Amino acid sequence: MLSLLTIETILILLATIFLVLGYFINREGEKRKHARTISTKGVVTGYQERVDEDGHTVALCVSYVDDQGKLIEGVTDISKTFSLDKFPIGREVTILYDPLDSSKFIVKEFDVNVLGLVGKIFMGVGLLLLLSGGILTLF
Repeated sequence: MLSLLTIETILILLATIFLVLGYFINREGEKRKHARTISTKGVVTGYQERVDEDGHTVALCVSYVDDQGKLIEGVTDISKTFSLDKFPIGREVTILYDPLDSSKFIVKEFDVNVLGLVGKIFMGVGLLLLLSGGILTLF
């Protein structure tokens, strides 16, 4: 049977592996996102209501100027349920757009970095393992 010290050591080793992997996965996700998008400031110009199977959602109408000086006006592909007070008309928002086609964009607050999310999950598991190893030492 494994001794308490051995179990604690295994948990700490696993925690370290998860934390380190999670950190590098998260960092890689951030690098990839920034490598394929250009960040600029835009302005909320209006709203577009949408009705789908989840109910009523709102997409933001925004305008921004790309790196070529071209004014882009568009509607976000992603729509959400949120208070319109959070994104009032005239509010400045951060836009991430495709450098090859500046009309393809996302509002940064709506962006989901899947690889970064996986990294954060790994780090969370690592923290839980670290805590569980620490709790075992109390007994």
